Amino acid sequence: MDIGFQALLPAAVRTVDLCKVRPDERVVVYADSRRSAALPEAFYAACVARGCDAILVRSLVQLVATDPPRSAVAAMREADIVFDMVPVPWSDYAPAINEILASGTRVLAVPVSDQSFVDRPPDPDVLWRVDVAEELFAHSTEMHVTSPEGTDLWAHLREGVLDPGRGFVWKPGQWDSCGVISITTASHIEEEMRGTVYFNGPMILLPEYEFVTSRPIKVQIEAGRIVEIEADHPEAQLFTRWMQGWDDEVYLISHLGLGLDPRARVDIHRDPPFLHDTEWESINGAVVLGFGTKTESMADEVRQSRGHLDAVVLGATVVMDGRTIVEQGSFTEESGLGSGGR
Repeated sequence: MDIGFQALLPAAVRTVDLCKVRPDERVVVYADSRRSAALPEAFYAACVARGCDAILVRSLVQLVATDPPRSAVAAMREADIVFDMVPVPWSDYAPAINEILASGTRVLAVPVSDQSFVDRPPDPDVLWRVDVAEELFAHSTEMHVTSPEGTDLWAHLREGVLDPGRGFVWKPGQWDSCGVISITTASHIEEEMRGTVYFNGPMILLPEYEFVTSRPIKVQIEAGRIVEIEADHPEAQLFTRWMQGWDDEVYLISHLGLGLDPRARVDIHRDPPFLHDTEWESINGAVVLGFGTKTESMADEVRQSRGHLDAVVLGATVVMDGRTIVEQGSFTEESGLGSGGR
């Protein structure tokens, strides 16, 4: 069933308010021909109601991680804030996002489905979790991830840029993705990450494939690079072929983090099946690893690759500086994010 304008408007108004949109600001609501009209119109109406100088820009579908038309990019550079409604995101990894952010424009990607936007709008009862997780990462130097399948991954967490996913933007030059509630680090982690990982959950292989693997996919990582994939079943073979189709940079770790949204879940048995990466990357207690492109929005250094992979490890145990933060996929009380948290 389609979600209508009236159902979407309250969540759009809440998001616009969290983004601190002011009446004197220039706003671009950008969508492509894949997106139905209701959600862009809800954001446009919310901005117009604030008295903003708002425009709604629509284009034909572009390839994933490909820049929008230059005229659209020019409008975004001149804006104070962009609400990017493209359902298959470009602003995560396309080159133009760096120049748009450098101009001072803040960008909120809104790739979520209409249903997910209604089900999981920005909510103070969830957003406090990002603040707690940010403190955990900021004061930790080592992360050890294990899982029943055999994951045994070590990463050194150096001081640098953290990328807390709150689902809204309020500062010039800031980027975030609506629907992704997580904490991520991307600064220099490739220098000392090593070990074995069994990917046992959602696999997001931009732009071609999104699936939940039915059997774990084993990979070996050295110095932040995937050096071996055990292609012992069809999904692992598909993953191997996909990796081989890109440049060498796609094998390098891009980001490492944890999902923080108790509302998010993996459920391929819903009717209709619900397959969306913003929910997958937000699963509470899940470990999320990204490989390939790294942009200014996520780190203090940039790496451009033709591909990007996000892979989710479910049911893992995470120890940071000797403290167990996640145990078999659930946050511990010691983390401050367990069931007895705020």
